[in-house]
Amino acid sequence: MSTILRGTTPALRIGIDQNDFLVSDVAKLEIKIWQESEVNQLDYDLESVTVDTENNAFEIKFTEEQTLAFVASKPLYWQMRCKFADGSIVGTAVSEPISIARLKSRTVLTE
Repeated sequence: MSTILRGTTPALRIGIDQNDFLVSDVAKLEIKIWQESEVNQLDYDLESVTVDTENNAFEIKFTEEQTLAFVASKPLYWQMRCKFADGSIVGTAVSEPISIARLKSRTVLTE
């Protein structure tokens, strides 16, 4: 995902190479999503993401309200850590920036 349009409900999919680990083996998950100011930080754990064992991925579905809160002039980033039953922890570097596209409309459709 390289761009998110404000006011939409996209999904952020974080695919994991099966040679690294299986998402089904993760005992605890931490995903942080933020913009440069870190004011709008979103926090996710195993209970708040979809665990896609078939494609070995985690998926986060954004709400309309969340994407409307993103600032169009600032990129979005994410970073993840996973803990396994044996106590080992792996993590990712900060993601590549995700652009936030402006939305001309000011109407909330989910009301």
